Amino acid sequence: MSDTAEARMTELADTQPTLPIGVAFVDESGRPGWIGSNPTLKIHAPSIRGCWPTVH
Repeated sequence: MSDTAEARMTELADTQPTLPIGVAFVDESGRPGWIGSNPTLKIHAPSIRGCWPTVH
């Protein structure tokens, strides 16, 4: 299972190198999905309660 996931992530990174790292991809309802299977998903940047996390 992990070999399949790694292969899919590697293929996506090789074919779409400009995709950002560390974000989620969500549909119009906010449900996450795999951008490789659904190119209509939108980028959702990580946040905590709508605020960018900070380290103090």
